[in-house]
Amino acid sequence: TPQSVLSWTISAYGIGLASFLLVGGRLADRVGRRKVLLVASAVLLVASVASAASPGVGVLIATRFVAAAA
Repeated sequence: TPQSVLSWTISAYGIGLASFLLVGGRLADRVGRRKVLLVASAVLLVASVASAASPGVGVLIATRFVAAAA
């Protein structure tokens, strides 16, 4: 149903953000904040474009998760 799809896209973003928030901070401390910011921005850009061009619901949910992790 359309409501469950909407729920999964929102949930995927929240899960991705929550699960990689601490990892990203730790990685920034080890590698450097600037490098992590640049890589995360590039991944976010690619994932956002992929989300916009997604051919199906599964791809949309996966790309939203990747965007949130970035």
